Amino acid sequence: MFVSNFTNRIDKKWRVSVPARYRAILSEAQDSVIYAYPHPTSPSIVCSGIGPIRELQASIGKFNPLSQDFDDFADALLSQIEEMSWDNEGRVVLPENLRIHAGLSDSCVFAGRGDTFHIWEPAAFQRRLEEARRNAQSRRDQLSRITPPGGSGA
Repeated sequence: MFVSNFTNRIDKKWRVSVPARYRAILSEAQDSVIYAYPHPTSPSIVCSGIGPIRELQASIGKFNPLSQDFDDFADALLSQIEEMSWDNEGRVVLPENLRIHAGLSDSCVFAGRGDTFHIWEPAAFQRRLEEARRNAQSRRDQLSRITPPGGSGA
């Protein structure tokens, strides 16, 4: 599970070190590639191994393949996926389209989200984190109504 967040520098060749913990998680799942695509509603890059990508494809595959919904989601998400392999030093090269989408320049934040992690421009991540904390605080009563896996919900 991808947790925590890490800030790393981006070099002049657009290489960035993937956190060792994240590489270990991907390696345990026998993923040698990071699948990445622009988040459809935020200036971040969604990254994962193949499992979440297969789940995404399966969800999109539930639409009629001749429908507008299928076309929109397949084009907005699946057609935008980039494959990034890390080198011997644990670095990936950030593709131009993803860098532009996230507004990256000299550093980025890797933020864990469970099965995925996102790459953010640091100031944008700080704004998102503050917004998320405010939203979570205002809706904290909802958390007590969530039934944990295997729980009774009582």
